Amino acid sequence: MIKKLILSLFLFTTFLLPTHVFATTVGISLDFGQNITAEFNGAKVNGWAGRMNADFNSPDFNSAAYCVDILHNFDRGYDVQYIVESPFTNVFDYDDKSNFYVSGSGKSAAWLMNEYIGVTDAAQAAGLQLAIWDALYGEYFTVLNSDLTTAAAYGFYKTYSFALGKADLDLFNAENFKVAVLEEGQDVLINTPVPEPATMLLFSIGLLGLAGIGRKKTI
Repeated sequence: MIKKLILSLFLFTTFLLPTHVFATTVGISLDFGQNITAEFNGAKVNGWAGRMNADFNSPDFNSAAYCVDILHNFDRGYDVQYIVESPFTNVFDYDDKSNFYVSGSGKSAAWLMNEYIGVTDAAQAAGLQLAIWDALYGEYFTVLNSDLTTAAAYGFYKTYSFALGKADLDLFNAENFKVAVLEEGQDVLINTPVPEPATMLLFSIGLLGLAGIGRKKTI
Protein backbone atom coordinates (compact mmCIF):
# COMPACT_ATOMS: atom_id res chain seq x y z
CA MET A 1 0.00 0.00 0.00
CA ILE A 2 2.81 2.41 0.96
CA LYS A 3 4.74 1.63 -2.22
CA LYS A 4 1.69 2.40 -4.34
CA LEU A 5 1.21 5.72 -2.53
CA ILE A 6 4.86 6.69 -3.02
CA LEU A 7 4.67 5.78 -6.72
CA SER A 8 1.48 7.82 -7.15
CA LEU A 9 3.03 10.85 -5.48
CA PHE A 10 6.17 10.53 -7.62
CA LEU A 11 4.11 10.54 -10.80
CA PHE A 12 2.04 13.45 -9.45
CA THR A 13 5.08 15.63 -8.74
CA THR A 14 6.73 14.67 -12.04
CA PHE A 15 3.90 16.35 -13.93
CA LEU A 16 4.39 19.49 -11.82
CA LEU A 17 7.88 20.26 -13.09
CA PRO A 18 8.27 23.76 -14.62
CA THR A 19 7.93 22.55 -18.20
CA HIS A 20 4.38 21.50 -17.38
CA VAL A 21 3.37 24.23 -14.97
CA PHE A 22 4.17 27.25 -17.10
CA ALA A 23 2.46 28.20 -20.31
CA THR A 24 4.20 27.95 -23.66
CA THR A 25 1.76 29.98 -25.74
CA VAL A 26 -0.53 32.92 -25.05
CA GLY A 27 -3.16 34.71 -27.07
CA ILE A 28 -3.10 38.48 -26.51
CA SER A 29 -6.14 40.59 -27.34
CA LEU A 30 -7.25 44.12 -26.51
CA ASP A 31 -9.87 44.35 -23.79
CA PHE A 32 -10.63 48.02 -23.24
CA GLY A 33 -8.63 51.25 -23.12
CA GLN A 34 -8.01 54.42 -25.11
CA ASN A 35 -5.40 56.38 -27.02
CA ILE A 36 -3.00 58.43 -24.90
CA THR A 37 -0.13 60.88 -25.34
CA ALA A 38 2.96 60.82 -23.14
CA GLU A 39 6.70 61.41 -23.19
CA PHE A 40 9.19 58.64 -22.67
CA ASN A 41 12.86 59.57 -22.28
CA GLY A 42 12.17 62.91 -23.95
CA ALA A 43 10.36 61.47 -26.97
CA LYS A 44 6.64 61.95 -27.56
CA VAL A 45 4.62 58.73 -27.49
CA ASN A 46 1.19 58.37 -29.08
CA GLY A 47 -0.50 55.03 -28.63
CA TRP A 48 -3.08 52.86 -26.99
CA ALA A 49 -3.11 52.19 -23.24
CA GLY A 50 -5.42 49.90 -21.33
CA ARG A 51 -6.28 46.41 -20.27
CA MET A 52 -5.40 43.43 -22.41
CA ASN A 53 -6.59 39.86 -22.16
CA ALA A 54 -4.09 37.01 -21.98
CA ASP A 55 -5.40 33.53 -22.75
CA PHE A 56 -2.86 30.89 -21.77
CA ASN A 57 -2.55 27.34 -23.00
CA SER A 58 -0.92 24.52 -20.96
CA PRO A 59 -2.08 25.15 -18.32
CA ASP A 60 -5.36 26.67 -19.42
CA PHE A 61 -6.17 29.95 -17.68
CA ASN A 62 -7.05 33.54 -18.45
CA SER A 63 -5.69 36.75 -16.96
CA ALA A 64 -5.93 40.47 -17.38
CA ALA A 65 -2.63 41.84 -18.65
CA TYR A 66 -0.86 45.20 -18.61
CA CYS A 67 2.24 46.26 -20.51
CA VAL A 68 5.53 46.47 -18.59
CA ASP A 69 7.69 46.91 -21.67
CA ILE A 70 6.91 50.27 -23.26
CA LEU A 71 9.85 50.11 -25.68
CA HIS A 72 8.48 47.22 -27.72
CA ASN A 73 5.40 46.94 -29.87
CA PHE A 74 3.40 43.89 -30.81
CA ASP A 75 5.08 43.41 -34.18
CA ARG A 76 2.30 41.21 -35.50
CA GLY A 77 -0.59 43.07 -33.92
CA TYR A 78 -3.09 41.83 -31.38
CA ASP A 79 -5.33 38.76 -31.30
CA VAL A 80 -2.43 36.48 -32.13
CA GLN A 81 -0.47 33.71 -30.42
CA TYR A 82 2.92 34.40 -28.86
CA ILE A 83 5.56 32.16 -27.37
CA VAL A 84 6.14 32.62 -23.63
CA GLU A 85 9.53 32.04 -22.08
CA SER A 86 9.27 29.29 -19.48
CA PRO A 87 9.03 29.76 -16.62
CA PHE A 88 7.36 33.13 -16.20
CA THR A 89 9.64 35.78 -14.74
CA ASN A 90 8.96 36.78 -11.15
CA VAL A 91 7.82 40.38 -11.02
CA PHE A 92 10.61 41.13 -8.52
CA ASP A 93 13.31 39.96 -10.92
CA TYR A 94 12.03 41.32 -14.20
CA ASP A 95 14.16 43.89 -16.02
CA ASP A 96 13.34 45.04 -19.52
CA LYS A 97 17.07 45.79 -19.97
CA SER A 98 16.29 49.33 -21.08
CA ASN A 99 18.25 50.95 -18.22
CA PHE A 100 15.16 53.07 -17.54
CA TYR A 101 13.51 50.86 -14.94
CA VAL A 102 13.16 52.17 -11.39
CA SER A 103 14.76 49.69 -8.99
CA GLY A 104 12.16 47.54 -7.24
CA SER A 105 9.32 48.99 -9.28
CA GLY A 106 7.95 45.59 -10.31
CA LYS A 107 6.20 45.20 -6.97
CA SER A 108 4.66 48.66 -7.36
CA ALA A 109 3.26 47.67 -10.75
CA ALA A 110 1.87 44.46 -9.26
CA TRP A 111 0.23 46.39 -6.39
CA LEU A 112 -1.48 48.72 -8.84
CA MET A 113 -2.78 45.85 -10.94
CA ASN A 114 -3.97 43.96 -7.87
CA GLU A 115 -5.69 46.99 -6.36
CA TYR A 116 -7.47 48.14 -9.50
CA ILE A 117 -7.86 44.96 -11.51
CA GLY A 118 -11.63 45.41 -11.36
CA VAL A 119 -11.69 48.56 -13.52
CA THR A 120 -14.67 48.54 -15.84
CA ASP A 121 -14.22 51.23 -18.47
CA ALA A 122 -11.69 52.47 -21.00
CA ALA A 123 -10.57 55.60 -19.15
CA GLN A 124 -9.96 53.68 -15.92
CA ALA A 125 -7.98 50.97 -17.70
CA ALA A 126 -5.90 53.55 -19.56
CA GLY A 127 -5.29 55.42 -16.29
CA LEU A 128 -4.11 52.19 -14.66
CA GLN A 129 -1.71 51.48 -17.50
CA LEU A 130 -0.32 55.02 -17.25
CA ALA A 131 0.15 54.58 -13.49
CA ILE A 132 1.99 51.29 -14.07
CA TRP A 133 4.32 52.89 -16.62
CA ASP A 134 4.90 55.84 -14.29
CA ALA A 135 5.82 53.48 -11.44
CA LEU A 136 8.18 51.49 -13.66
CA TYR A 137 9.96 54.34 -15.44
CA GLY A 138 9.79 57.23 -12.97
CA GLU A 139 11.36 60.43 -14.27
CA TYR A 140 11.69 59.00 -17.76
CA PHE A 141 7.91 58.90 -18.19
CA THR A 142 5.53 61.87 -18.27
CA VAL A 143 1.80 61.88 -19.04
CA LEU A 144 0.76 64.78 -21.27
CA ASN A 145 -2.63 65.64 -19.83
CA SER A 146 -2.99 68.68 -22.08
CA ASP A 147 -3.82 66.34 -24.94
CA LEU A 148 -7.58 65.80 -25.18
CA THR A 149 -7.13 62.11 -25.99
CA THR A 150 -5.46 61.59 -22.60
CA ALA A 151 -7.65 63.86 -20.47
CA ALA A 152 -10.27 61.22 -19.59
CA ALA A 153 -7.62 58.83 -18.27
CA TYR A 154 -5.49 61.44 -16.53
CA GLY A 155 -7.67 61.78 -13.43
CA PHE A 156 -7.63 58.02 -12.85
CA TYR A 157 -3.88 57.93 -13.42
CA LYS A 158 -3.34 60.56 -10.73
CA THR A 159 -5.71 58.80 -8.31
CA TYR A 160 -4.01 55.43 -8.73
CA SER A 161 -0.51 56.91 -8.48
CA PHE A 162 -1.45 58.82 -5.33
CA ALA A 163 -2.80 55.62 -3.74
CA LEU A 164 0.42 53.81 -4.62
CA GLY A 165 2.41 56.53 -2.87
CA LYS A 166 0.42 55.92 0.32
CA ALA A 167 0.56 52.10 0.14
CA ASP A 168 2.69 49.95 2.44
CA LEU A 169 4.21 47.57 -0.09
CA ASP A 170 5.82 45.51 2.67
CA LEU A 171 2.33 44.21 3.48
CA PHE A 172 1.60 43.26 -0.12
CA ASN A 173 2.25 39.71 -1.33
CA ALA A 174 3.03 39.83 -5.06
CA GLU A 175 3.94 36.15 -5.47
CA ASN A 176 1.16 35.43 -7.97
CA PHE A 177 2.16 38.29 -10.25
CA LYS A 178 4.47 37.28 -13.07
CA VAL A 179 5.81 38.77 -16.27
CA ALA A 180 5.12 36.83 -19.45
CA VAL A 181 8.10 37.54 -21.70
CA LEU A 182 6.66 37.42 -25.20
CA GLU A 183 8.77 36.81 -28.26
CA GLU A 184 8.02 39.46 -30.92
CA GLY A 185 5.79 41.41 -28.55
CA GLN A 186 5.57 43.53 -25.42
CA ASP A 187 6.17 41.77 -22.13
CA VAL A 188 3.02 41.82 -19.98
CA LEU A 189 2.24 41.67 -16.29
CA ILE A 190 -0.27 38.97 -15.36
CA ASN A 191 -1.83 37.45 -12.27
CA THR A 192 -1.48 33.68 -12.37
CA PRO A 193 -3.21 31.21 -10.07
CA VAL A 194 -0.75 28.47 -11.03
CA PRO A 195 1.08 27.17 -7.92
CA GLU A 196 4.85 27.14 -7.88
CA PRO A 197 6.46 23.70 -8.37
CA ALA A 198 8.27 24.00 -5.04
CA THR A 199 4.98 24.50 -3.23
CA MET A 200 3.49 21.39 -4.77
CA LEU A 201 6.62 19.38 -4.00
CA LEU A 202 6.43 20.44 -0.35
CA PHE A 203 2.78 19.41 -0.33
CA SER A 204 3.76 16.01 -1.68
CA ILE A 205 6.57 15.63 0.85
CA GLY A 206 4.02 16.37 3.57
CA LEU A 207 1.79 13.61 2.23
CA LEU A 208 4.72 11.22 2.25
CA GLY A 209 5.39 12.16 5.87
CA LEU A 210 1.80 11.39 6.78
CA ALA A 211 2.10 8.08 4.97
CA GLY A 212 5.19 7.29 7.02
CA ILE A 213 3.40 8.08 10.25
CA GLY A 214 0.50 5.88 9.20
CA ARG A 215 2.88 3.05 8.44
CA LYS A 216 4.50 3.26 11.89
CA LYS A 217 1.12 3.05 13.54
CA THR A 218 0.30 -0.16 11.68
CA ILE A 219 3.54 -1.92 12.63
